[in-house]
Amino acid sequence: MKGITIRVGRVRKGMTQTELGKRIGLTQAEVSKLERGIYQTSAETSAKIRQTLRDMREQRPTEKEKSLDSQPAS
Repeated sequence: MKGITIRVGRVRKGMTQTELGKRIGLTQAEVSKLERGIYQTSAETSAKIRQTLRDMREQRPTEKEKSLDSQPAS
């Protein structure tokens, strides 16, 4: 999977590199290196990226949704 493809997909979904990394098990720095073509993705990582971007909603969560996610479970 080409770096530009990862970046375009991530940006279209409104995700940061950190958000994508958390979802696929990589750090922000690793996502950055993938996007710049410094690292090549494995077949497994490519599949995770494709699935994550496919599953993401078009819009980012609202501030209310974000605050609910950050609250400790009761």
